[in-house]
Amino acid sequence: MSRVKIITAVSPLRAYSGIKYLAEALTKVNVDVEVIAKIPRKDLHETKNWPIKVRSFYSNWYGRIPLLRRYMTHLEFILISVFKADVIVFHELSFYRSVVYLKKLFPRKKFIHYCTELYDEKDVPEHKNLLKFYMKYSNIPDLIIECDKGREKLRKEIYNIKKPTVVIPNTIPKSEIPSKSANGSLASIAGMTKLPENMPIIIYTGGAYLHRQLDIIVDAISNVNEEIFFLAFCYGEKAAIEQLKDECETKLGKNNYKICKSVPRKELLECIHEATAGIVYYKPSLSIGNLYAAPTKLYEYIAANVPVISSNNPGIVSLVTNHHLGSCVKDETIEALTSAIENLVFDDKRIYEIKKNQKEVFDNQLCYEIASKEGINAILKLIRKS
Repeated sequence: MSRVKIITAVSPLRAYSGIKYLAEALTKVNVDVEVIAKIPRKDLHETKNWPIKVRSFYSNWYGRIPLLRRYMTHLEFILISVFKADVIVFHELSFYRSVVYLKKLFPRKKFIHYCTELYDEKDVPEHKNLLKFYMKYSNIPDLIIECDKGREKLRKEIYNIKKPTVVIPNTIPKSEIPSKSANGSLASIAGMTKLPENMPIIIYTGGAYLHRQLDIIVDAISNVNEEIFFLAFCYGEKAAIEQLKDECETKLGKNNYKICKSVPRKELLECIHEATAGIVYYKPSLSIGNLYAAPTKLYEYIAANVPVISSNNPGIVSLVTNHHLGSCVKDETIEALTSAIENLVFDDKRIYEIKKNQKEVFDNQLCYEIASKEGINAILKLIRKS
């Protein structure tokens, strides 16, 4: 049996959940697979009940030594690839240089590049040299996984990709959707006695980055003529979260928002249905990655039966409007987002129709089990060749 390692330099606990879902899908068809990631020690217990093998780089002896950890992680990646794996699924560009050298030394090793981000040096200037290296050796992997058809096409054009590519959307399996918890659970995980009863609840999950999109969201909500409650579960530095709280206090008023730390995905999925709508906002003009945004939280909202309010990214607009899953803005102005919010959250009939439609669309088209089928088959074909 081929040994498959899925290796990433991030934690899949709050974002990049597709790493977990890919490992589970392969495990279900009897592939020997292990996920190795940079999961903080304090959070590793959250993987205890995962039906897959998981290990953290931070659990090694060097995990507590920041300066050494960076180099030892790359060394361990090389050792795992050489001695403990036949097929290596590596995430993003962190280990790309190592992959190129390993592929030249061990051409029979199979490397799969799992891409969940697409950016250029304008977006991430510190990756300028890495992106140049990637441009030169973009056809080294045996297979490339993208998370969006628009990104797949663009990556091929920008980097002259000739190797096989597949698309596995950043969706969620049906098996990951927990039973709905009792009403009041959303307030409980938010640290509140109860949610406001006479106003819509708009929920946001993601990074606490005011300078990117959250400032637009807060401004748009503040412009709505009627009262709305904004509930956010955010990851990020303490200073960024405090800045977001200050922004909300100033523009929304102390009784109209609650900013919480991020919580385990399962806990949120159990009770997120209590929200009126979930907001997904990636300003298209900000970057290539934003333009072709393919966020997991979009699919999580749909799976949990929460109507979506989104920015005007081509892929998201197509998905949301074609399947009648929510409301999209017409342009990047704050006024457009305010209008999209108002047109949805106060229309009970529309919300009812969206919720009814979401389950059918998700179960029959958008769930991971169906949307990933072609991609998983391509991966299995490569694994068997190894």
